[in-house]
Parts: sequence; C-alpha cells; structure tokens
Amino acid sequence: MKGHAYGPIVMPTTVYQVMKLLSDVYHTLN
Repeated sequence: MKGHAYGPIVMPTTVYQVMKLLSDVYHTLN
C-alpha cells in the first residue's frame, strides 16, 4: 500500500519536470 500512496506524488512531479523542460526549450527557441 505504501507504493500505491507514493504513486500520486511521483506523477505530478514528473509532469512538472516535463513542463519545465518544454518551457526551457520554448524560451531557448524564441
């Protein structure tokens, strides 16, 4: 059950990191 509770925490963090990466790339291209 511990892993299941940890799951929801990992996903938003991964999404945030991806969005931040895309944001950095976007600003670099412009």
